Amino acid sequence: MNSVMAILIMSHGVDAFMHLILLRKALGLIFGILIFVGYLFSWNKVTAYANT
Repeated sequence: MNSVMAILIMSHGVDAFMHLILLRKALGLIFGILIFVGYLFSWNKVTAYANT
């Protein structure tokens, strides 16, 4: 009984850990895209301002 519970808790912990890693990677990717897009927009504004 105890060993079965330990195995279940261990497997669930690993599953949750993997899920957190994937979530962090997804969030990092989303933030990276947002920062990149924001950088492009700000760069376009700078060049537009410089051209006037």
